[in-house]
Amino acid sequence: MKKFCVQLTGHNYLLPYDGEPRKMGFRATRIVRANSPEEAGVLALRSLVRDPRLVNDLLNGRQDPSTLAIDSIQRLGLFKGWSTAGKGLDFFFEDLPGDTSSREETS
Repeated sequence: MKKFCVQLTGHNYLLPYDGEPRKMGFRATRIVRANSPEEAGVLALRSLVRDPRLVNDLLNGRQDPSTLAIDSIQRLGLFKGWSTAGKGLDFFFEDLPGDTSSREETS
């Protein structure tokens, strides 16, 4: 199997922040092993759709769905330093014009 770097962006995630619901987006990078770029994209999306930090805290109703999109997929070389363990999310606020604050959550 080959290794791929998949960069994704989520938008319109209504999540609790300091006790209040906030519209947030996030960026994520996932390193996955797959046979093709298409499979890599599916695996990366699946990892985020099932991420308990997003699933358990999501406050959106059906009428206001969140979105998740693949920004890029790149095949990685043979460098063995690439890990498939990345689970971080880089959040940003979407509900205030000009608000560029962000919080990074890794584990």
